[in-house]
Amino acid sequence: MVESNKGGGDMKPAVISCVFMNLVVSLMLSGCQSSSAMHKKTQIVDSAHCNQVNPDQPFLLVLKKGDELISSLQQCAKAANLPAAVVSGGVGALHNPTVAYYSLRQHKYIDKQLDKGDVELLSASGNITWLKQAPFAHIHVTLGDTDYQVWGGHLIKGTIAVVGELMVTPLHTKGVRKMDADLQLNTIQVQQK
Repeated sequence: MVESNKGGGDMKPAVISCVFMNLVVSLMLSGCQSSSAMHKKTQIVDSAHCNQVNPDQPFLLVLKKGDELISSLQQCAKAANLPAAVVSGGVGALHNPTVAYYSLRQHKYIDKQLDKGDVELLSASGNITWLKQAPFAHIHVTLGDTDYQVWGGHLIKGTIAVVGELMVTPLHTKGVRKMDADLQLNTIQVQQK
């Protein structure tokens, strides 16, 4: 339970508690807690060891200070030979990340670098598919600054400031993106049977 900060004191224990609970809930929602056998098979790896993961089991990817989140996910997907994956429960901290939203009117992403220094990565979720023969990470984030303001959007770039922890759940069907002429956006192609 998080108490309000009426006295203006230090909120670090409450923030840490929220981050931990977010990770636990994300693990549960991703199916990692669905059985004790599944839980025992879940690996925890850093980006240098993605080639050692079981591509049939979810894993927790731990990124280190200085790692770039998007490119690390893409490199990990390639090393693990993932056909596609769901990314959930991302927590940690980013330094001056760039976020964006997609303008349907202009048919392009409008991006903004958050020059706030280090910000809390409150949540990161999305997917990894393939675009032009390479992994493509589509990640949305919720970020918090030192004034407890919350920011969000499509993550364009985000360098890990302290640590980054993301749950990666592999899918068995290859996800492929192609240009949608109407949206002027690369979208996931749904395979029809």
